[in-house]
Amino acid sequence: MGMASGQTGLSPQGVLGIPIRGNVVRPNDRHCLYCYCEFRDDSFTVDLVTLRREYVRSSLMRHVGSVKQHRLCYQCHAWWRTTLNDPSAVRGTSYRADDGPFGSWSTTHAFHAYSIYRGERDIDLLDGTVHSGSTTFRPIDVEDLTREPFDGRGVLFIGAGKLDRATSIVRSVPESARRRCVIVARPDCVQGAMAAMSLGAGDLLVSPLSPQQVTGSFDRLGDASRLSRDGETGLPILTETAPKFGQPGHLIRVQPATNADLMPTVMLLRRYLLGYDRVGVDGKGGAVAVVYCPAEHLSAVVQRMPVFLGGRVRIESVAPPAALKKVA
Repeated sequence: MGMASGQTGLSPQGVLGIPIRGNVVRPNDRHCLYCYCEFRDDSFTVDLVTLRREYVRSSLMRHVGSVKQHRLCYQCHAWWRTTLNDPSAVRGTSYRADDGPFGSWSTTHAFHAYSIYRGERDIDLLDGTVHSGSTTFRPIDVEDLTREPFDGRGVLFIGAGKLDRATSIVRSVPESARRRCVIVARPDCVQGAMAAMSLGAGDLLVSPLSPQQVTGSFDRLGDASRLSRDGETGLPILTETAPKFGQPGHLIRVQPATNADLMPTVMLLRRYLLGYDRVGVDGKGGAVAVVYCPAEHLSAVVQRMPVFLGGRVRIESVAPPAALKKVA
């Protein structure tokens, strides 16, 4: 895949909305250049080619700058595909310029929040988003939780890793407070995320976070205790499509090719759908998304999904296709 830019030597930090982890050293070449997750079965290369050219002689121009090759995981490769197909799809704002101040967001739920085991970029975003609601945010560590266990007052964001660290933290939280725990996972931390969700955590987000994902999670936590849970993944079983945010809800079923692809599919849906939309499972091996938009915009959402999910899934909408329009 090629990406043209007018800037010589384009770096990942210079691209709008890129899923980059900031000033952190990548462990080795077996990890994605952007999000640093460990590669699974495949990886992808994106070539960045400058558009700048200089005159050599009559009818001959040459490009200025070198080709940059970025080796990426499936999720970050999907970021490039969605960006080239529709730049608004990865901003978390659809066709709106931005979300505006907190009072104009689709949800006005606000909680005091804490975070443990999160990277610098996600912590900075959590800090800004939580403070936008006139509430407080504080990064904590294991010693803080030992001295003062989380009691469910506020929201605890827990970073999933490869050493069951999220599972051990959720176990340390009283069962009555676990629904106020939000698991934040990278694509290579699927098993840890599933185990933590199965212990009763309230919601799952995918790193790198966006403000809309965080505020959408605050809204979903209000329903966490009443939703049925899938015994294998710990994810909510979604069947309701009641209107929210002044928009009707539409249920979309996504059937992965194999059972092993279920959680990666769920994580891609969570990363690339709007933060206010809901993502879960149907309890029969398939993923489910509930999206909130006018009925005439539904077909645009459905047609955009294969761009970031690829050809590994079968997508079924419960509503008939409507005229293709931009998603509001």
